[in-house]
Amino acid sequence: MHKGLPSFTAMFVASARALASTTDAAIHDPGDQIARQLLPRPVRRALSLLERNVAHVPWLPRTLSRLSFDMVDHLALRARAIDHALDAAFARGITQVVILGAGLDTRAYRMQGASQASFFEVDHPDSQSQKRARAGRLHLLAGSLTYVPLDFDRDSLESELARHGQDAHAPTFWLWEGVVPYLDEAAIRGTLSAIAARSAPGTEVALTYLSKSLPLWRHARHVVTAAMSVIGEPLRSALDSSELESMLGEFGFHVTSDTDTNDWLRDLAHPTARRRLVPYERMALALRS
Repeated sequence: MHKGLPSFTAMFVASARALASTTDAAIHDPGDQIARQLLPRPVRRALSLLERNVAHVPWLPRTLSRLSFDMVDHLALRARAIDHALDAAFARGITQVVILGAGLDTRAYRMQGASQASFFEVDHPDSQSQKRARAGRLHLLAGSLTYVPLDFDRDSLESELARHGQDAHAPTFWLWEGVVPYLDEAAIRGTLSAIAARSAPGTEVALTYLSKSLPLWRHARHVVTAAMSVIGEPLRSALDSSELESMLGEFGFHVTSDTDTNDWLRDLAHPTARRRLVPYERMALALRS
């Protein structure tokens, strides 16, 4: 992470959502027309240049997607799968959303069901600064949005959420997307402890994680971990589904689903669902009764 800028991962994820939403680069459109507006200017210009050339080189977006080894497809599907889970939470009456490691998340600006919900975006101050500057010109659909700047290595998540007005007595939807693989076990447990302390019955957690059973981890973990270390964002954990379920259970949550990229593709009923994608990570949904 560079001072005053989102992390490389946050920019890559937002760029993939933007590319998938404005071209045919992905099998599934995540419906995120806003993501590009939060990106640094050079990245926005590159995306605009690509989109202008699509008419002349129509195969270019899908070629770029294939060169990403299905990562663009994966991120587009992940965004939509989480949207479905959040829509279901809104339908159940949840009116509080906490996004951990929010990066360049856009849900408070594009989800129609968010109008009755209070959003809390938690992230490092450097990662938040540019987003806050650019998001000021966007139309907020959520009932409210509160930024919670937090250095996860030094600050207390529990204390900062309390200080910024998150209601520990109201059911909450906790979104922990694309973060767990960058944490060691102690940090994961520490965050789950804070989540549990700020969660009423009916609270749901949606988290994505790198599974030890996935081919990516079994066959290429040394290459992947080395590459992520080079950009300053090293991977620190992979979990078995049973390990994650046990860990969540220790903090009062029971897993209601545990799915991967191809499950999302199948569940979204896309006509090309017969094609299998590289499963980069899994998503667990867990409920507190």
